[in-house]
Amino acid sequence: MNVNESTVSGARYEDEAARSGDDPPRTIAKDTAFHLLQNGRRRAVLRMLIACGGDDVSMREVAEHVAAWENDTTVPRLTSMERQRVYIALYQSHLPKLDDHGVIEYDRDRGTLRPTPLITVFEPYLDRGLDVPNVLRSDSNAEP
Repeated sequence: MNVNESTVSGARYEDEAARSGDDPPRTIAKDTAFHLLQNGRRRAVLRMLIACGGDDVSMREVAEHVAAWENDTTVPRLTSMERQRVYIALYQSHLPKLDDHGVIEYDRDRGTLRPTPLITVFEPYLDRGLDVPNVLRSDSNAEP
C-alpha cells in the first residue's frame, strides 16, 4: 500500500479498479492523505482505530476517547457538552469523509466503524498515541 503523488481528475480514489470494485482501495493520493491528516479529530480517530487492530468500534466509544483527548481529561470526567460537541462533528463531517476516501467503513445506522487496509498508509504519520499534545514545540537542544 502506498500514497500516490497525484489525483486523477479529482476522483475519490486514484486507482480505477478500486473505484469500480467492492474491495476497498489500496492507494490514496498524497494530497488527499495529508488533507485527511490535517484535522486533529480525524488523526485521533485513525490512531484509535489502528490501536484497536481492525475490530469494529462504536462511534460512541470513539467520540468519548477523542473528546477526552481533546479536553485533556478522562472519559468519566467528560461533560455531556464535551461529548456531544465531538460526537456531532464526527457524525456529520469527519467519519463520512474518512469513509468516502475508503479509509474506514462507517455504518451510520449501527453506529460502528472499522478500519480498511488503507489505514496502514497513515501509520507512519500517527506513530504516537492519543497523548500527542495539540501544540508542537521545537527541540531547543537540536542541532541546525
